[in-house]
Amino acid sequence: MSIRAEITADLAEAFDDDLADAVRSFTYTQYDRNNQTFDPVTRTNTPDSCTFTGRGVFDGTIESEIIDSNVEPVEAILITLQSEWEGDDRPRPGDMIEVDGEGFFRVGPSSKDPSNSIYEIKLHKGQ
Repeated sequence: MSIRAEITADLAEAFDDDLADAVRSFTYTQYDRNNQTFDPVTRTNTPDSCTFTGRGVFDGTIESEIIDSNVEPVEAILITLQSEWEGDDRPRPGDMIEVDGEGFFRVGPSSKDPSNSIYEIKLHKGQ
């Protein structure tokens, strides 16, 4: 078993056991900005989307990262396993996540850890 596979298995086990009380369900809506549906009544284009559910550790407000007043504050971070990610691509800014018990968040920048085991997704409150 590779080191990456071992780390991923250990993290998945931690999500099931040690971190189970901190793990939250979420619903992710990924928008396809290249394919849009035109609504002739409202005369607007709506991006096609796909929705899937997942789980992760939700961490609240993080304002200490703000250095520049022009930067939008990151209100939360969601850590989720890459092995359980169902989206076509990595989390993309502008997509939406609904975290159970916390409401809707707009996806900001995301990053991967060096072992490619988790996504750390920065979230902004609101739609």
